[in-house]
Amino acid sequence: MRRILFILLFTALLGIAAGEQLEVRKAANPEEISVGDEVIMSLEFTNPFNQEIDIRIVDQNVFADNGLDIECLDRSLPFDPLIALEYEPIVAYSPGNYSLGPAKITYTNPLTGQEEEITSNDLEIEVKGKPDQNLQQSGITTVYQCDGVNRRSTTYSQQQQQQQQQQQQQDLQQRVNEMQQQNQDMNSLKQQMEQQMQQKQEMQQQMEDMIEGNEEFQQMQKELEEQGYELQDKEINPESNGTGEFNYDYQKGDETADISGRMEDGEIKELEKHTSEELKELKEKLEQSPEFQRMQEILREEGYQMQQGNLSPIQNNFSEFNYQYSNSENRNANITGEIKTDGNITEIKIARERLEDDKLDPAWLPVLLALLIILYFLVKKIRRDEPVPEPPKEKKPVDFRNLALRMINEAKGMYSRGERREAYTKVSEAVRLYFRYSLNQNEELTDYEVVQLLKKEKHKKLGTTKECLNLCNLVKFAKYKPRDGDFERIVKLAYDIVK
Repeated sequence: MRRILFILLFTALLGIAAGEQLEVRKAANPEEISVGDEVIMSLEFTNPFNQEIDIRIVDQNVFADNGLDIECLDRSLPFDPLIALEYEPIVAYSPGNYSLGPAKITYTNPLTGQEEEITSNDLEIEVKGKPDQNLQQSGITTVYQCDGVNRRSTTYSQQQQQQQQQQQQQDLQQRVNEMQQQNQDMNSLKQQMEQQMQQKQEMQQQMEDMIEGNEEFQQMQKELEEQGYELQDKEINPESNGTGEFNYDYQKGDETADISGRMEDGEIKELEKHTSEELKELKEKLEQSPEFQRMQEILREEGYQMQQGNLSPIQNNFSEFNYQYSNSENRNANITGEIKTDGNITEIKIARERLEDDKLDPAWLPVLLALLIILYFLVKKIRRDEPVPEPPKEKKPVDFRNLALRMINEAKGMYSRGERREAYTKVSEAVRLYFRYSLNQNEELTDYEVVQLLKKEKHKKLGTTKECLNLCNLVKFAKYKPRDGDFERIVKLAYDIVK
């Protein structure tokens, strides 16, 4: 009797288990569709088996001569009880009411070991709005990705083919026009640069004639020539006609000289002549000055010895001087100031190197340490009963660009390690994260939401982003061996988006 009851109970349980099967529902997002919208078709699965299930999909989603014809598509469902698989977006080009047939799913029931077929619901789609001639129609894309075979093709109507040929011809003509325009721009720029160079040379020559025709300049140059100086170089920098700065350099053995000045509206201003011999004479005047000698004596009494003394080139009848000193303790001092060409010192001062603070006597260290410890405990006792306010936590800004770039680099590493499907998903996540923060969104975005936001803002990266996400979505649910060229294309698009 017990044996019979056990057999009946086992048979009932087996029947219940055998009744378990996948469930699938076809859906469209958004539900309210207008002409020009991108529609994402999806299959929503309920997996009761608590394990991964291999499935084969046959599905057709075509409306208004546009869409996807899935002849065969292998996919592995994770053991999640609910999972949605999305197709690549389909653009709604024409208004109307369209009926989409059910998707057919074939799989092996892990409880019975038998192959089973389930079907989804039919789906009615209404596209609202008016026909838009500006929309470039695509066509019907046929996909076959089963048993390691990857085949994909798109068929177009004759009108669409003609439109594509016309568009290609227009693009080619546009590129030719752009190249011609670039050549014209280059020639124009070259002519402009040549004109500017010629204009500058003419202004330099005009300014040079004015300078060398000036009587005061001629007199200065004659004095230098009589002293044995010869002209070595001239530098004339015109700012406009008859306005600019100039400098003439001369040399006599190891001695140098120059005549410099400025011309404004054809009239020479600030004309000066200087020689290295004058600088030496000015240095002698400085060192013989009672004021300078008094400061030197102060430093000598403090144990300093002069190391070197320099005067800057004379400008506007002034020269700056800097004399450096040091003592036996390697401390430095300076005498600095300004002197006129007539020997009059207009400014002079002593600057000593700042002395280091006296070091603390090591004998005081234990006493100081004890005082610090006592002070610490006193403060701690006083504040023991006082609540310590928590410092406000500052919300650090997210460096989303670098974060997205790191995710793309991680995807490249995944791909090289053989984790290819995960690599495509990681790139898609990086692009969505980038736009979440760059578009100031509070929550994570789906691929569809990203595209809609970019389209609303007429974003310049819309086309690149759509291509990248479409490629990622296609591979995300397709069971086939990804091609290296496809992944390289996705990575390049992602880098262009994020950078």
